[in-house]
Amino acid sequence: NKFLKAMVGSALGRAVLVIPAKGAEPMLHLATVTDPQSVNGAYFDKLRRKQPRHRQAKDADFARQLWDRTADLLGVSNQADR
Repeated sequence: NKFLKAMVGSALGRAVLVIPAKGAEPMLHLATVTDPQSVNGAYFDKLRRKQPRHRQAKDADFARQLWDRTADLLGVSNQADR
């Protein structure tokens, strides 16, 4: 697609798009922190701790449903129910 190629090659595209290694950096960092309890349940944007803005991110019932559905799809027990 011509538009996609033009977008990726533009200054805007370079500013918005991130290579996979750079995109994985925050998750890798958070997965390997020395004290995982210090980041457990926190919301991060890149490597900065922030308060979630969207109301859905603050909805405990929605979070429980998402957690349960993910556990079902993965075929794992829901450890939070123990």
